[in-house]
Amino acid sequence: MPGAPPDGERGDRPGGERSVRPALVRIADRGRWPLVLTALIGVFLVGAMLKPWASAPRRQALVQAPTPQPTQIPPSVESDALAGLRAQCEEPAGWRVYSRGGFLDLAIRVWRSVVPATGAIGPLDPAVPLIHVGPVNEAVGYCAPWTGAERPPDVSLVSAWRLGRDADGSTAVPVALVRVAPDRASVLGALYAGPADRSGPVAGPDAGWPDGRYVFAVRSPTWERWWAIDVSAPSSGPRASPGAGGSPDPYASPDQTVSTIAAQRPASP
Repeated sequence: MPGAPPDGERGDRPGGERSVRPALVRIADRGRWPLVLTALIGVFLVGAMLKPWASAPRRQALVQAPTPQPTQIPPSVESDALAGLRAQCEEPAGWRVYSRGGFLDLAIRVWRSVVPATGAIGPLDPAVPLIHVGPVNEAVGYCAPWTGAERPPDVSLVSAWRLGRDADGSTAVPVALVRVAPDRASVLGALYAGPADRSGPVAGPDAGWPDGRYVFAVRSPTWERWWAIDVSAPSSGPRASPGAGGSPDPYASPDQTVSTIAAQRPASP
């Protein structure tokens, strides 16, 4: 019937009311793109977490650096050379005649100050200063300054002569010096066994330095020092008493300094 509402829109409502169905309007069709985009985002997120393109991290071996060792400073040659000399000649300073004698079971060491001659025509030169050292001496030598102009050059040599007493000092016989102290040679000082003994530290009436006059010289090509010692018994004249202001050494003089140290006497060889 023309103009009649379609089926389903008609109703048997009373009063002639019509049944109205809501209109459906299709805006757009989603299609596949949202699903594809969502899948791509998911793949990207999974790949960002797994990072299949990144290489596995390398393991670096731990290498411990070597522990630095403390540096050992070798002692200087000078200190080594003087080590054995310190107990013999370190104090006091200056030139000294050094002698060692015996008394009972003790070794008596004595140092006497001397101002050596700076030049001489030889061992018979009367300008060489003379120092008395007494009659019993197992060893005789010297101590030289360690610094300054009076220090002997390292190339210096030590010589000794025995003067002939019968000829009134007109002859000089060389003496072969044998060092008994210190254990290492040094031009700064030494003790020498007497001409009557050649085995080291000596003992006995026929050993050591016999009575007589001896001249010593320490010389280099451009430098020299001379002095003499007299080995003899003290004179029978009156001696100054130590309590009266005199020296305990019968050979001491105002310009001499005498130091005596008692030490254990070395065993005879």
